[in-house]
Formats: sequence, C-alpha cells, structure tokens
Amino acid sequence: MYHAKNFAVSVMSMDEFKVGLLEAHRTPSLLLKAEENGAIYIGIQLNEDQVLKVDTITVDKVVERTAYWRDKIEGIQEHYKPVVEAELQEVG
Repeated sequence: MYHAKNFAVSVMSMDEFKVGLLEAHRTPSLLLKAEENGAIYIGIQLNEDQVLKVDTITVDKVVERTAYWRDKIEGIQEHYKPVVEAELQEVG
C-alpha cells in the first residue's frame, strides 16, 4: 500500500517534471528526468498535469529501478486517484 504522507512533497506539475525529461514513451506513465547534478528522478504520471516523483537514482541503477517501478504504476495511480481528484476539485 502507498501512503500519501510518504510522497506528499513529491507531487510535481508535469511542466516542472518535463525540464530535463529523458524518457516518457517506453513505458506509459513512467518518466525519467535528469538533473544537472547527475541525479535521475523516476516519476509516475498521475494525470495530464501531475507527476509523482518516486525515486532518485544514478545512471547505473536506471534499468534495475525502472523495472521495479514499472510493476507498481497502476497501483500507485489508483491509490492517488482520490487525492488528485480532490485537488482538482479544490482548484476548479
């Protein structure tokens, strides 16, 4: 089970995550973003506008960690669906 409190500070806008975006199409909803310091963020797209940053890795861990997160995408999206919908209602 995924707990919102663990990732609360990791929800980013898609526009923010796109800066440095490396990979977005190989596995739907699994995104990789490179930082200037060499870190790579793994994100799971929650909707068109929000990405949940789930991991920070180095390039030598990309294959291993993307394989790990690939199997968790659907569960995380389902878990965060009520949170995302509630935020959208507050804004709208």
